[in-house]
Amino acid sequence: MYTKGNFFNSGATESINTVLQGVFDKYRSQGNHIITVATEHKAVLSCCEQLTKQGAQVTYLPVDNQGRIASDDLKNAITAKTILICLMAANNETGVLAEIEQVASICHKEDILFFCDATQAIGKVAIDLQQLLLIFYV
Repeated sequence: MYTKGNFFNSGATESINTVLQGVFDKYRSQGNHIITVATEHKAVLSCCEQLTKQGAQVTYLPVDNQGRIASDDLKNAITAKTILICLMAANNETGVLAEIEQVASICHKEDILFFCDATQAIGKVAIDLQQLLLIFYV
């Protein structure tokens, strides 16, 4: 289900739209459920709204008073039709850092694609892409 590769384009919003629409188009025969977070970037929320018009079912996870999702909420939101989990590495408004390694591990265990918008984190916090890839490819 997973493909190795990097994709470059004009910016974060285009990247988000390309990935979310592309994943939905490719995997909709396997499921139509996407999980994201209520505090996600507007680009993700807008794209998810558009995907619902195409038949996607989107779950918007709440955040706690620290701005983080509960891993139990994420695990409980997963269904047999879940094809994608979207979570930004660093919130562009609050600066809250997500536990992307934990989410990646859950996605790998459940065989669900993981999209992480790391736009706000790059150059500000260390993100070990090799470690994240190891979660999926080992």
